[in-house]
Amino acid sequence: MEGILVPIAMFVGVAATIIAYFYYRNRERTVLAERGFSAEELERLYKLNKPGDGGRKLMVAGVVFIAFSIGLLGGFATKHMLDGNLMAVSIFLFTGLGFIVASKIPRRNGENDAE
Repeated sequence: MEGILVPIAMFVGVAATIIAYFYYRNRERTVLAERGFSAEELERLYKLNKPGDGGRKLMVAGVVFIAFSIGLLGGFATKHMLDGNLMAVSIFLFTGLGFIVASKIPRRNGENDAE
């Protein structure tokens, strides 16, 4: 009986998160419309073609996930080879290195985040 509760709880949690997102987004727009914003102002405020970052966030996430995977792989390797529990250290070490490398990815205008 307990085995079936976990997938149900996960489904309910994901559904509640999605419903809350759309509910509060609609509520925010309704409040702005009630305060006197015109349709053009609301359209400009929620314009779909916002200038992006050129995929920088995806690149940073990719670097961090790759570093996390390397840390996980290294943790499994050290667990079986050294018979120790260095998995957490390996994961945090490589994820931290991934964040450091990701911080050096230049922005679209050529500047660096660290500066």
